[in-house]
Amino acid sequence: MDSKKYVKDYVIVEDYDPVRKKLITRAVYNGRYFGFVHADNIKKIKALYLSLSAVIFLSYVLILFINAPCSHNWYTMVPLAVMMLPLIFMGASALRLIRAGEKMTREHRDKVTNRYRVVTLASLILSGAALIGHVVYSILVHDTGRDILYYVLTVLIFTSSFFLFKKRDLLSTEELPEEKSAVPVEEEGSGPEEG
Repeated sequence: MDSKKYVKDYVIVEDYDPVRKKLITRAVYNGRYFGFVHADNIKKIKALYLSLSAVIFLSYVLILFINAPCSHNWYTMVPLAVMMLPLIFMGASALRLIRAGEKMTREHRDKVTNRYRVVTLASLILSGAALIGHVVYSILVHDTGRDILYYVLTVLIFTSSFFLFKKRDLLSTEELPEEKSAVPVEEEGSGPEEG
């Protein structure tokens, strides 16, 4: 449980630990559970999202190592430098997407679906700004081979982000019926540490 937003989804339970011979207080999820709307195709959807996220990450890392002359100008590099933050959150969402099962807590659902939508939009806007900066650079200065590779990788980030944003409804979720969500599910990282 990361924030106060999800506090009402948990109840405090006291259990006796026979090994340590003391009473243990822990939080147990008592909120609603959610599942993917397209649960029958979720493996393909996960593969699509994770592979395009990997393309974005690898392209970004390669851009950092190219050292193209165009990257020395603020109008090409600043948008990509700012893109680091959305990519960090995209990585966190990708890890949560890997762990997402049939049933998700509200917090897990928010950090997969809602965060993916925001970070793909941010990546789309920032890579688009970097492309515009590269076009301006190309008009002002002659491109080298490394500049063209930089441009191709930026286009790859832009198109992958565009596709992820366009297909954002594939990660839509719905609330599961009560009988399906009656059994508590302990997710890694979904509650506070015991103790």
